[in-house]
Amino acid sequence: MEQTIEKEVENFNFLNSKIEKIHIQIKFNSNQQIIYSQNRVIVRVTQGHDVLDKKEMFNNMDQIHNLSWQGYYGKNKENHGKWIAFWNKDLLINVGGQSQIIYYILCYKDGQKKAPRKDPFLNDMKQSQILETGEYYYDFRIGKWNIIFQNVKIGGGIKQGKWVELDEGFYLCNRLLLKIGLWDIMYDGDGKRSKQLQKIYKNKKNVFSGGGSYDQEGNQQKIGKWVEIDDGYYKENLVIYNGLYNIKGKKIGLWCTMQCFNGEKEYKQIGGGQYDQEGNQKKIGRWVKLDEGFSFSKYVIHNGEYNINGMKVGKWDILHCNDGEEEYKQIISIKSGGGLYDYEGTQKIQIQQYLININYKIYYKYNIVQSKH
Repeated sequence: MEQTIEKEVENFNFLNSKIEKIHIQIKFNSNQQIIYSQNRVIVRVTQGHDVLDKKEMFNNMDQIHNLSWQGYYGKNKENHGKWIAFWNKDLLINVGGQSQIIYYILCYKDGQKKAPRKDPFLNDMKQSQILETGEYYYDFRIGKWNIIFQNVKIGGGIKQGKWVELDEGFYLCNRLLLKIGLWDIMYDGDGKRSKQLQKIYKNKKNVFSGGGSYDQEGNQQKIGKWVEIDDGYYKENLVIYNGLYNIKGKKIGLWCTMQCFNGEKEYKQIGGGQYDQEGNQKKIGRWVKLDEGFSFSKYVIHNGEYNINGMKVGKWDILHCNDGEEEYKQIISIKSGGGLYDYEGTQKIQIQQYLININYKIYYKYNIVQSKH
């Protein structure tokens, strides 16, 4: 029986040096093949039994292109005995200027994971070399698990009490930046996050410490004051956000957007604004927002007003900061970047806008009627 599913995976964008989310299609056909496609282009075909732990594996494009397994099957075609993972078919990964054999071992009995095991980190890419080591008992992790990066233990624990976790976007960018998200978390008896959390990001020039608290009921809701990082946080895009969550885990009041320029230690405010106090997470009043494609190749922000219904109104400006500078300036061309919204939040005025990229500039001109949030 054939089946096709869509899955969101991570992909490293070398142009912007950041991890982005993309959608791929995974087809399971009657020949026990698994076909991975993106935009109708096939990127990999494997046999169904070649992909282990389909719920866990292949969370990014690097894994889809490079990760494979070799091992044995039992009488009923279940995984049996020792299985070894190969990266790019040859086991060789260059680490710190030396070639090392990196392999992950799984042990199976009756198709289920048993005994000590080394797992590739769920979001492991070729920019990182990460292992999670510990024991399974009939597919369930038990006891202490350690996180190993380049043969050094950097985290882990028993998920009851203190635990140190990697950020989901952990990666080594061009071997120049080590981005480490260390979560100092307290888990309750049910394995749910509670109490204080701290998140630390390090590179060669600075250390950022942030985080906040979860509720005490085990709902894993953020409450109170939080300092968070941008999804694309890395050495050329050091952006953080700080503000308040209410008791229901909704953003309220003032939230500030901060950026660290050129490897400096201090973060400077470049944007932000107010959320409503009712917990609807509506932006109100004056706001300065990051552009959707904000990165070191396009430091672009938008400055304007929201009405009480959370709709953009009036004049909005588009500002750009050149690489190596710290000041955002309005984009100047035939017309200034930006445009007008009417006071119902509908964009009816012709707008001319520049989208900046380090390698090229794209010019858009449009005259549309649509709501903007």
